[in-house]
Amino acid sequence: LTFYHIDLYRGQDSGDFRNLGLEEIFSDEGIVVLEWAEKIRDVLPKKRIDVIISVTGDKTRKISIKNRK
Repeated sequence: LTFYHIDLYRGQDSGDFRNLGLEEIFSDEGIVVLEWAEKIRDVLPKKRIDVIISVTGDKTRKISIKNRK
């Protein structure tokens, strides 16, 4: 099983990421972890699991998991 980690922090929108080969990565049988995935929301696979980590305090975080089928 292949694990992909992609940090999208420096890009502006999905147009900036077209040359990364995301379509090939998304079609693979691996696990894809995207940081700043909201920047490419329009090209994310419809079937996915979103894990959202929100800052709730200096030392606390809230983790939300959404299964999108």
